[in-house]
Amino acid sequence: MMSRRWILMAAGLASALAVVYLLGGITLGGALARSPVPLSAQELTTLEGNHDEHDPVYNGSIQVPADSAARGEQEEAMALQQLATLTAEEAKHAALREFPGATVNKVELDNENGSVVYSAHLTDSSGVGHDVKVDAGNGKVLAVERGDDPGGEQTGNTGAED
Repeated sequence: MMSRRWILMAAGLASALAVVYLLGGITLGGALARSPVPLSAQELTTLEGNHDEHDPVYNGSIQVPADSAARGEQEEAMALQQLATLTAEEAKHAALREFPGATVNKVELDNENGSVVYSAHLTDSSGVGHDVKVDAGNGKVLAVERGDDPGGEQTGNTGAED
């Protein structure tokens, strides 16, 4: 009789552990599903719609200090220039590596949601405008935004090859 009692207790304990395991897996899975996962430049640039002030997020190598938001436009431009380790010419060459034969219309140093990036506005050989986001610290192309007019007005996104 004693062994049957132990078997029932062990079965009950095993059932309780299985329930705890399943609930823990569901809870942990939900927590993992909500945790932020960094996206590649291609994943960021292929997302369409939802273009608010904070989209897309660029993971640049140089971050803008939080206190710079209170500065004027000229002061911010000077501060960004001091933070950048690449020149506008180097950013232009990085953008042209993505679009050989393109014409670069303008290169600007920007604060893109906390990252220091160059925006190279160019027109490719087929006449389509693009805004190539280049990391101002390492020259990596972070994103390519496609526009329909050569002036660089963005109307959609396209993926950038790394």
